[in-house]
Amino acid sequence: MNYLENKVIFITGAASGIGRATANVLLEQGAKVFDFSLKDRLADEHPNGSVQSFNGDVGNESDVQAAFKHCVEAFGTVDILINNAGLGIPPPTCLKPI
Repeated sequence: MNYLENKVIFITGAASGIGRATANVLLEQGAKVFDFSLKDRLADEHPNGSVQSFNGDVGNESDVQAAFKHCVEAFGTVDILINNAGLGIPPPTCLKPI
């Protein structure tokens, strides 16, 4: 039996990069994914109901509360939380690679 089968996984930042890749692997393992991101909607790529998306900002407390409420309403619970949202900041132009 697969441990992730039907587990509800709440992922921040699943719109792109590591978050999207992680979500896709979890979906392949039979998990249900809740995508809390600023943009895009992972649910549009998975219309079978295994993904719910909520656009919002993890830096905004009311968005976070609304996202968790939406997740619990959609899936009944949250089994696993993956805090992946982040911001990539390029190095200052005065720093040059060696």
